[in-house]
Amino acid sequence: MKDELARKMRHSATIAQREYRKIDVSNAAHPDNLVITSHMQPQQEVTAPIVIEPRKYFDLKKWRADYRKEHKEEINNKAKDDCKANKDAILRRHILWNLNKSQNTKVPKQASIEKYNLKYDEILKRWV
Repeated sequence: MKDELARKMRHSATIAQREYRKIDVSNAAHPDNLVITSHMQPQQEVTAPIVIEPRKYFDLKKWRADYRKEHKEEINNKAKDDCKANKDAILRRHILWNLNKSQNTKVPKQASIEKYNLKYDEILKRWV
């Protein structure tokens, strides 16, 4: 009977015997007559729980910040070199942005048109 009841409750008879309180219902005429019996094993020595430290993941944001601090001079020098090497392309993009997006510049100077090969596109209605 224990095995059948345990199967219906989806665990083993051993688990039922160990975990549930047993109530003697042979004299159940009055609730005060119910006696709780225990079939539990005597207390066993309790060992300290194993402490598992939380897993540490790679923090890309922190790594980038640390890298920038450690290599600050190298990064600044590279940025300066890139600006020097691509000065005309950077200035051309800046002028085009001012002409097409900014509200304060309407027409570029003739020297800028010639130097950066700027043209007005009638179809797109913007400078390219």
